[in-house]
Amino acid sequence: MSRWKVRQPRITSVKYRLRGFTFVEMTVLIIIIAVLSSMVVPAYTRFLARAEFDKTVQQVLGFLSAARGAAISSGSDCTVAYDPGQGAFIASGGIAVRDTDVPVAIEEKGTSLAGVAVEPLFLNPDVAEADLQAGGGQGGAGSTRNDLPRIVFHEDGSSNGAQITIAAASGYGVRMLVIPATGRVERQDLRDSL
Repeated sequence: MSRWKVRQPRITSVKYRLRGFTFVEMTVLIIIIAVLSSMVVPAYTRFLARAEFDKTVQQVLGFLSAARGAAISSGSDCTVAYDPGQGAFIASGGIAVRDTDVPVAIEEKGTSLAGVAVEPLFLNPDVAEADLQAGGGQGGAGSTRNDLPRIVFHEDGSSNGAQITIAAASGYGVRMLVIPATGRVERQDLRDSL
């Protein structure tokens, strides 16, 4: 007989080897997820609100740029007004629309352009406040049409100048200045909400 006993490896039960998480571990995990989601969800909501507001501002900037470009290309004044009742920017006059579907590159000389009103740009419902104040310059101070202040873009690209303020219900605000001499639009973010 041998002095030394050979030890048999201990066989662990299947229950022990396939063991899952304990109640305490699951509780800690749920608390960590709750804390992280309480920080991430509001930040994501603010991000979406800001992105939606920036989209609206870019639409207004594009609308004003298109009105200025139409005045230049058509050779006549283009008027932009803001109607607070409808919550829309409205452009009229000088908007050039081609009467045919022929591409510009192969179009015959002398094809006429018709001046028509452009479809209004309706602001996002999140916009709490929008204001247009027409300035001085070539169009005259306080140029109005039907008691609405208006921006007049001239055929040389200049304008009567204006200041447009847009504020969202979420607290973001932007001031857009239409420069009278050039008709270009400058954007200024408002740090303090209106």
